[in-house]
Amino acid sequence: MEALKLALLEKSSYTINEFCLRNSMSATLFHKLIAQGLGPKPYRVGAKVLITAEAEREWKLAMQNPTGRAAEIAERSAAMLKRKATAAQQGSRPADAR
Repeated sequence: MEALKLALLEKSSYTINEFCLRNSMSATLFHKLIAQGLGPKPYRVGAKVLITAEAEREWKLAMQNPTGRAAEIAERSAAMLKRKATAAQQGSRPADAR
């Protein structure tokens, strides 16, 4: 597994599976991001879908500093997580403390 990780470090383009491995995400999440317009920009060589190292860098920067649609989705996700955390805290209190 370490040899595979090292082999992924110096490529100019990555398959979807390699990209997902490099970025600790599932293929399902990758496809969801692409569908939302928030994924890296892929290109095709025949039937093969690849992501360049440059597209990966640009995507990482966009995720670190979201704007537009990405910022809206990030804000909604943060609000949802906050609501869930609040509900969990209220649900875990003893009945007499409510």
